[in-house]
Amino acid sequence: MDNDDQGQRILVTIWILTGLSGLFLLVRLFCKLMTKRLLWWDDHVLALSWIMLLTSVILVTISVSQGLGKHVSAVPVENLASMGLIGNLTGTFSILAAVWSKTSFALTLLRLMQSRRMKTLLWAIVASVNVAMGLNALFMWIRCAPAAKTWNPHVPGTCWAPEVYPRFGMFAAGYSAAMDFVLALLPWTVIWKLQMKRKEKFGIAIAMSMGFL
Repeated sequence: MDNDDQGQRILVTIWILTGLSGLFLLVRLFCKLMTKRLLWWDDHVLALSWIMLLTSVILVTISVSQGLGKHVSAVPVENLASMGLIGNLTGTFSILAAVWSKTSFALTLLRLMQSRRMKTLLWAIVASVNVAMGLNALFMWIRCAPAAKTWNPHVPGTCWAPEVYPRFGMFAAGYSAAMDFVLALLPWTVIWKLQMKRKEKFGIAIAMSMGFL
C-alpha cells in the first residue's frame, strides 16, 4: 500500500495550476495598471476568486499531510474526522472560486454589451449561478444535524436521504457547466459586429472564449 500514495502528485498538480493562474492574474492587473486603466469590479472579483482557489489548495495540502491520497487503510483513524472537515472547507472554497471566476467574466462582458437584452441575460446568469452554487456549498454543511455529522459519521444525529445532496450537486454542477458554454459563446455576438477583418474577429473571439473555458 505504500506505493499507492498519490498525495505528492496531487500537490504538484494543484500548486502548478494555481501558480499559473496566479501568474496570469498578475499579468492582467499589471498591464491594466501600466496603461493607467482603473481596476473595475471584474478585476476585484477575479482576484477574490483566486484567493478562494489558493485557500482551497492550502487546505488540500494540509489534508495530504494527514493522509489524503493514500489508501484508506493507510490513513490514521484519528485523522479521518479532521480530513472530513477539511474536505468540506475545501469544497466550499472551490465552489466560491469557480462561481466568482464566472461572475468576473460576466462582469467583463457587461462592459462590452450594448443590448439591454444581453445585459439582462448576463445578470440572470450571474444571479442564478451564484444561487445554485451557493446553495450547493450551503447544503454541504446543513445536510446533517448536527453539522459535525457531515464530516464525522460517528457523531450521533440525522442526515438527509443519501441521494438528495448528490443529486442537487449534480444539477448545480451541470447548470454551472452549461452557463460556462453560454458565457464562452457570448463574446462572439459582440466581436462579430466590429469593423475588422474576419480572421481578426475569429482570433479575438476564440481567444476570449478559450480564455474563459
